Amino acid sequence: MVQRGEISTIEERPLDKDGNPTLARVLSEHSGVITKPLTIPRDLRAGALHKGVRVIFVEFADRSGAILMRADGETEG
Repeated sequence: MVQRGEISTIEERPLDKDGNPTLARVLSEHSGVITKPLTIPRDLRAGALHKGVRVIFVEFADRSGAILMRADGETEG
């Protein structure tokens, strides 16, 4: 299900080849629950996300998923 929420935490590990975090947890506006770590897309890894940034994300039945974009459409911090 595609949802909107805000970044709760950025995971310290694993890092991509450029040393950027690849996973974040999101507080869902729909359920009020914090997700399992979701994949951060490559174009948002270099500082575009931080705690409190609103995002659009997808979460599947097994609670895996990915952040799709910042809710404001920006790609930079």
